[in-house]
Amino acid sequence: TIVPRLARYLKSGQIEQAKDLFSFGYKRIMTVMIPCTFAILAIGISSVNLLYGRGNFSEIAVIKTAFCLWAYSLGLVPSSLVILFSAVFYAQNNFRTPMFISVATVIINIALNTLFVFQLQLGVISTALATSISAYLNYWILYRFSNKAGWEAPLFLSLIVKTIFASIFAALCALLIDFLFAPSLVLTRDTTSQLLHFFTQGIAFVAGLFLYAKVFKHRDLLELFSDFFLKSSSETK
Repeated sequence: TIVPRLARYLKSGQIEQAKDLFSFGYKRIMTVMIPCTFAILAIGISSVNLLYGRGNFSEIAVIKTAFCLWAYSLGLVPSSLVILFSAVFYAQNNFRTPMFISVATVIINIALNTLFVFQLQLGVISTALATSISAYLNYWILYRFSNKAGWEAPLFLSLIVKTIFASIFAALCALLIDFLFAPSLVLTRDTTSQLLHFFTQGIAFVAGLFLYAKVFKHRDLLELFSDFFLKSSSETK
């Protein structure tokens, strides 16, 4: 939703508004995607088991698929930021810079896949790891180029650190609930039990994230919760 508005501001010459929106988008991506990353790490097994854990899809297959999901989740933040940073270049009719960076990233991805598969023998997780590492490189290069073009993007280290701690607490809540009340549900093959396992962990994660944000006054996370629930209630009405 941010990218089209950013493009409109740039094309109409509203540079200051565009930079404000760019900064807001940068912060919002961090606030949303860091918790999402930890959520995937915390409830990855239960989500994969809910989707695929039946029939000939064995328990080992569930675990290996979860490993791949975890590896892909590590690149969630930079992949989202790449979309935002690329939009700045596209809106200014500069298609060459993000294109060349993408081509370089693809080459690096292929090289990493070769290293992980044939040299390190990492197996099925290789492609996911290579993709996530390439996403970080893509973001870092775009970040440097955008800074040179006058689009300085602060790192918001305080926000990142606070959001990481909040996400760790939420992930621990999900894992603790799982450990205390649902150890028998891990890798269960019963659909009802799979649903119970997934939603128990999911609710524990969201509750833990909100509790941390409330106690430690994480303003950006509280705004995110407020926006989400207010929008949901208004759309329902």
